[in-house]
Amino acid sequence: MTQEQLVNLSSEEMVNNFLIAKKDEIVNSVKQVLAVAEIFKRENLEVPSHSLSVFLLFFERKNVAMY
Repeated sequence: MTQEQLVNLSSEEMVNNFLIAKKDEIVNSVKQVLAVAEIFKRENLEVPSHSLSVFLLFFERKNVAMY
């Protein structure tokens, strides 16, 4: 991808259009993460670092697929 293509894709208009188009998916993802965090907090649970790494990798791939 060229520098010009990256600049075009990262323009304020393109970013705003993306956020508008994906708002529901973004909001739902954030709600899911917050809900899981709240459960862990209330139950005094800890996440092993390996499990956290796997979760973050899955979440990253899921979000990359949205783009």
